[in-house]
Amino acid sequence: MSSKFVVQHIPINKIKIPKTRVTSYFEGEALELFKHSIQQVGVLQPLLVAQDGDEYYVIDGYNRLQQALAAGLETVPCVVIKANLKEVMLQNLILNVARGRVKPTEMLQVVATLSEEYGMDADEIARLSGLRKDYIYKLLDIAKCDPEVIAALDDGKISVSHAAEIARVRDPDVQKRLLGITLQYRLPHKDLHEVVNETLQRLEAAKQKQQQEPEQNIAQPVEIPTVQCALCGQDWPVKKVSGVNLCIACYAIAQQAVQQQLQQLIQQAQAAREQQLRLLQKITGEEA
Repeated sequence: MSSKFVVQHIPINKIKIPKTRVTSYFEGEALELFKHSIQQVGVLQPLLVAQDGDEYYVIDGYNRLQQALAAGLETVPCVVIKANLKEVMLQNLILNVARGRVKPTEMLQVVATLSEEYGMDADEIARLSGLRKDYIYKLLDIAKCDPEVIAALDDGKISVSHAAEIARVRDPDVQKRLLGITLQYRLPHKDLHEVVNETLQRLEAAKQKQQQEPEQNIAQPVEIPTVQCALCGQDWPVKKVSGVNLCIACYAIAQQAVQQQLQQLIQQAQAAREQQLRLLQKITGEEA
């Protein structure tokens, strides 16, 4: 990619938005201030666009472009560089990730496209984008997940670390069950990691059993490891059961009950002690 560039006022309708891209987001008051600024004084900071032949693609400045369009502007100032779509995605990834406030699923789509369509491996993407290689591997694994897992990640219901744990299991049905348990019990990453480990062990055991008994070719659904709570009787993930097989909800109730009972015992002990002191005062004649 050439380092030479010029600033031009380019008609908005000539600037294209790449289908796969990362966008930084404004929220609340910051968004309103941003809109008002564009409406009052226009676009002061030039967009960064790539010229590929006769076409222009926005690399950085998507939000400015959208607000300029909403404000009725016909042209916007642009820094123009020569780049192809592969370079556009890399530059877009670098600039927006540096700002923060980006959707992991958009990063996932860009990384997956660079890998699948342009043949880039995780090492090359990490080197050119500045992202950690292990994070690139996580995104590539998550890209193969069931759509429900990716949607939960996009909605902010789970983190990249949660999605990467679920991605370790390749079966989409098991992935969805793991997602359901993660959301229902709000499993932290550490607990989910252990549940996935146990699930993988069960999957491997089922696979080996099937290989030893080929005539039983009907695959049975793998259950997520659970145990029954001694109080409520419901099945809970093994990592959400404490002591004598109590789920986290019943454990909290039991703990509260124990604390209340201890408080009552303390009050009874204090009352008994006060009564003893009064009796001693009577016996010794100290009472007024």
